[in-house]
Amino acid sequence: MRLTMRTIMAFGAAVLLATGCGGSQRPVTFSTEANELVKGMSNALASKKMEQVERNMKAARSRVDSGKMGGDEIGALEYAHELAKKGEWDKAKDYMDKCLASGS
Repeated sequence: MRLTMRTIMAFGAAVLLATGCGGSQRPVTFSTEANELVKGMSNALASKKMEQVERNMKAARSRVDSGKMGGDEIGALEYAHELAKKGEWDKAKDYMDKCLASGS
């Protein structure tokens, strides 16, 4: 079985959330190149549109696969994605906004 970075990061995020460690996730400072993706994720979370969230995750995973996004960045997006899947839209958006602010 071939493990990709995406699989490893998704598993890591799932473990953190399942064990309750994700509740105090610290904001991540994203690269300048990734900021537009994070803004898109924040907008998708604000409008509570899972389809847009999934599109942003697909784009993020593509960036990871091509080496353009680091593990901490995809981990932060996975965290917000998992919160949205649980219906915690506001918490996910607040987290993405804190990540954006940390790079200002």
